[in-house]
Amino acid sequence: MIPFQEEGSSLASKVIKNWPRWPLQFLCLAPDHPLFYPGAPDITNMEKGPELRSQVYLAAPLFSDAERAFNLKLRDILTANGYLVYLPQEAGEGGEETGRDRAIFENHIRALDAAGCVVAVCDGADTDSGTAWEIGYAAAKGIPVIALSTDRREPWAGKRANLMIRVSAEVVGTPEGVLAALRSVTF
Repeated sequence: MIPFQEEGSSLASKVIKNWPRWPLQFLCLAPDHPLFYPGAPDITNMEKGPELRSQVYLAAPLFSDAERAFNLKLRDILTANGYLVYLPQEAGEGGEETGRDRAIFENHIRALDAAGCVVAVCDGADTDSGTAWEIGYAAAKGIPVIALSTDRREPWAGKRANLMIRVSAEVVGTPEGVLAALRSVTF
């Protein structure tokens, strides 16, 4: 018997108990999915309930070593404060393999749908296109969005994000601001 099948315990408590043995990004996949993590429970048919609402989808650019390192640091801050974090860069990258891009896309959509909140890194002269798409998707689904912009360049400073992002998200300037904003989100 695998641990999450023990009687009298919720799936969420099993996930937390077995973390990090079951990387969260793979918990959104069906067992027949090409990216499924062996031994992880199938939660694809489970409705989003209070036990899963502490899941945060961390939308962020992931194309440079600096971006990836910052994303990991932010993920660590969030997990240290009790949040389950789905970080797309940990779910694999697209490529030439047949169907891999589609599989990764569907995995990200499942994770967005399961998230209680999206935290989006919006640094730079313009928000990363993938991150902007994830923000728009979450906003359309009614999922709260917290946009983190640590950029201090002019004329960006003070505005911190594009108008469409500013209106659809709570914009903060530090990881501590993200934590404060998350405390006000009803998961």
